[in-house]
Amino acid sequence: METQPRFKLHIQDDEERPENWGLYSSLAMLYEAKLFHLTGLQELSRETMQVYWAIRNLSSLKDSAIHLTRKVEFPSWSDMLERIATRFESRVPWDLLGATVALHVGELTHPLPEIPLEFVRSGKPKLSIFMLFANAVIFHINMFMRDLPRGLPFYNLLSDRLRVNLEAVDLVYLHKEYPEMILWILLMGGLGSSGTPNRRWYAKLFAGICVSSGLRGGNAISHALAGFLWTELYRTPVTSGFWNDVARAQGIEGGYDVRTLTAHVSVAVFNAPPDMSE
Repeated sequence: METQPRFKLHIQDDEERPENWGLYSSLAMLYEAKLFHLTGLQELSRETMQVYWAIRNLSSLKDSAIHLTRKVEFPSWSDMLERIATRFESRVPWDLLGATVALHVGELTHPLPEIPLEFVRSGKPKLSIFMLFANAVIFHINMFMRDLPRGLPFYNLLSDRLRVNLEAVDLVYLHKEYPEMILWILLMGGLGSSGTPNRRWYAKLFAGICVSSGLRGGNAISHALAGFLWTELYRTPVTSGFWNDVARAQGIEGGYDVRTLTAHVSVAVFNAPPDMSE
C-alpha cells in the first residue's frame, strides 16, 4: 500500500484540490461508511471516496461550461486532473487487490491492472468493488475528462477485462449494496466499448439493472445518477450507439435521445457522428 508513484507533481499550498471542494454529500458519506463496513479497509475506503469526490467536482465544473453562452478557460484543469490520476495510482493497493502490475491512468501504452478470477472467487470477493470502480474511473477520466477518442486499443483491453471481472462477481449482491456505483460502473463499461462486441453485452446488462430499478429512458437514468456522478457528456451524439442498444434491450423505442453540445465547449469528440467511433 506504500508504493510510490513513478513521478511526483509539486503541489503549492494554495493550489486547488477538488477533493476538498465543499462538504461530502450525504450519499458520498454513506458510500464511504458502507465501503468500510463491508470491506474492513478504512483507509482505502477513504481514499476511494476522495478520488470519487474530486472527479465528481471536476466533472461538474466541466458540465457547467455546456450551458454558458461564451467560451471559458480552466487554466489549472490539466494540473488538477494529473494530480488526481497520480494520487489514484499511488494510493490504490494493487497487490492487495490481486493486480500484478502498477497503473498510470491515461498512459495508454502501459499495462492495465487485472483482477485474477481466483481472487474474485476467493474469500475476498467484497474487495472487488474497489477494482471495478477503479476500471470505471479510468474510463471516465480518459473519455470524459481527457476527451480521448473512442476506439483506442486501450479501451478495448479495459472493456474486455472489466467484462471478465463483472462476469465473475455476484452482481446482484454488489448492486444491492452499491446501487448507484454499480449502475455507473456498467455505464462506463458500455460507453467505453464502442466498436467492440462488448457494447451490446454491457447494454443488455445495464438495461436489465435499470429495469430492476424501475428506470426507463435517459432522463430517468440521469436523475438516478445525478446524486452520484452524471454529466451530459454521457449522452452526446458519439454515444448514441450504446443508448440505442439499451433501448432495444428494454424493448422500447426512443427515450434515449442524445444532445449536441454548444460549439464554444471543446466537444469535437462528443459531437462526432456515431459512425466515426462505432
